[in-house]
Amino acid sequence: MALGFLSRIPVPTVQADAEKMVRSTRLFGGVGLLIGILSALAANLAAVLWGTPGGALVGVGVGMLLSGGLHLDGLADCLDGWLVNGGPERRIEVMHDPRIGALSAAFLFLFLLMTIFFLYRCLEAGLGLWALPLAALWGRAPLAWELWSGPPAQPGKGLYAGLHSQMSGVDVGLSLLLGLIVTLPFVLVLPLWGLGLGVGGALVGSALWHRSWRQRIGGLSGDVLGAAVELRELWLLAIFASLELPR
Repeated sequence: MALGFLSRIPVPTVQADAEKMVRSTRLFGGVGLLIGILSALAANLAAVLWGTPGGALVGVGVGMLLSGGLHLDGLADCLDGWLVNGGPERRIEVMHDPRIGALSAAFLFLFLLMTIFFLYRCLEAGLGLWALPLAALWGRAPLAWELWSGPPAQPGKGLYAGLHSQMSGVDVGLSLLLGLIVTLPFVLVLPLWGLGLGVGGALVGSALWHRSWRQRIGGLSGDVLGAAVELRELWLLAIFASLELPR
């Protein structure tokens, strides 16, 4: 269910209900890890064939295909809601509109360019096999916490509100614990301070992101969480792209 919800990887159809969906959030980080591994393998293969710039383009593109652009859509909607003038109702209305404004489209294009650039730097530094899996893991592992923290911008409406009412601290703890366990082996490759700054900064930044949307629309939504996934991935890639590893 976690794979079917967060990716376009073919999986058997599972009969969905709220309880199963909530339990699947514990594995959201694992889905991110799988997407990151597949994207990293594609990026490194493309870098061998077409050079580092080609590898960065392919790595980001494969990640988008595997996720179905789910979180990018949330980022685009949040950009629209952020830039529009008006109260919470007006912002939510604009965020639900499938159209995207010109300025939001420009910011989204710039965001993708930054993602490609930071992945390019990671590939140059020899981090091509490590950066994407970790970034994708910690892009999604905090989703259980975000679904639990709330409050929903539209109580009683939408998937976010439905899951929020069912989430527990156990789901949050298991999701984050899985992320930490999977991250431990990366200490052998990456500096501990870099991992701490990347993961810690992503979590702090997410808390500030949540606060800003509580002020704008009165709570959180699926779009806010989707955008947070993309922002955490960008932050982690930026940190990893700045690391100087011994050669």
